[in-house]
This record gives sequence, C-alpha cells and structure tokens, in this order.
Amino acid sequence: MMGAIKAITLDNVLLQENGILRDENGLLIARLVDSVKFDDIENSLKRKVINTKLKKENEKMLNERDSADLMNRLANQADEIHQARLRTEIETAEYNLFATLKPKFEINGDKYYISFGDNLQKEIVGFGDTLYLAILDFNRSFHKTI
Repeated sequence: MMGAIKAITLDNVLLQENGILRDENGLLIARLVDSVKFDDIENSLKRKVINTKLKKENEKMLNERDSADLMNRLANQADEIHQARLRTEIETAEYNLFATLKPKFEINGDKYYISFGDNLQKEIVGFGDTLYLAILDFNRSFHKTI
C-alpha cells in the first residue's frame, strides 16, 4: 500500500513531498532535486509568502499614510487661502468706510489722527500707531452709539 504524498499549497502553487511543484491548474512547474529537504522548501516558501504579504501590507499602509498626509496638507492650504481671503475682505470693508467718507487725515507726533465732522463735540475720530490702526479706531468710533 502506497502512503499518501504530503503536499502544501501556498499562493496557488502546490509542492508535493516527492519534490514536484505544480501550478494552480495542476501543471508541472518543476521537479526538485532529491537533496533538498521537503521541510526546508516548505519553510522557505512560507517565509516568502509571509514576506510578500508583509510587504504588500506595508505598501498599503504607506499609501494610506501618504494619502492622509496629502489630504491634511491640502486641507491646511485651503484653510490658509480661506483665511487670506477673509482678511482681504475685512480690510477692504474697513477701508470702504474711510474711502466713502473721506475724513481728514493728519500725523500728530508719532500717532495717526483721522477726523470726520465740523463740530468738535460730535466729531468722529480715530487714533493709531499706523494708518490702518487709526482707520480701525475711526470705524469703531463711527459705529458707536451716542
């Protein structure tokens, strides 16, 4: 009575204990030399399969990490662009009131001075270390309730 032939299947390749290597369709791929031990080949194939799977998993993780990094960078850039547009819109709105009313503008010592109106009691004024800060102060004064 003939004993059963020990065989392993790894990644669609069948290795039989008698040293015959077949593909998934059963076609002969190779006949191994007798001096090579079946267990050594089995272990070698298992290591190769494990290494291949680990490599694929690592590549997948790297791709996912790269994609996540790219998405974060794009989101940050979009946020920076949005913030820059908001700053531009705010500055434009701040200058619009100044440009529409055309108030008086002076430098008094080291301060900028902006005033609008002829009556000192009801005059709208703004002070600042820079022209922009004086315009912001002028706009705040303009919107204050009396």
